[in-house]
Amino acid sequence: ELAQTFKPLNVVIAYNTELATHITHLALSMGYRVGHDFGLVCCEDSANAHDNWPGLSRVSFDRYHMGKIAADMLLNLLNRPKEQSLPSQVLPVHWLPGNTAWGPRGH
Repeated sequence: ELAQTFKPLNVVIAYNTELATHITHLALSMGYRVGHDFGLVCCEDSANAHDNWPGLSRVSFDRYHMGKIAADMLLNLLNRPKEQSLPSQVLPVHWLPGNTAWGPRGH
C-alpha cells in the first residue's frame, strides 16, 4: 500500500523535518526518489531545516503571531465561559520552494 503513495501526482506532508527524513529514507530504500517519484512537503520551517535541508519544500508562518492569536482565543473563552466556540482564524503562510515538491501553481 505504501508504494501506491510514492507516485508523481502525490505529495506527502510531513509534520516536521524528522518525519520528512524518515519518509525520505524509507522511500529511498524502496527505490523511490523524493521530488521525482513523489513530492514531499514539511510543515516545519526552522533554523534546523534552513541550515540542514535548504532544499526541503515547506511552508512558513509567523509562529509568534499564531501564539498571540491562540492566547487571545483562550482569554476570550475564559472571560466568556458561555461562549461555546470562537470563529476560526486563518494565518497567512508563505511557500518556500525547494526541490522536494513542485509547489502551488503561480508561485
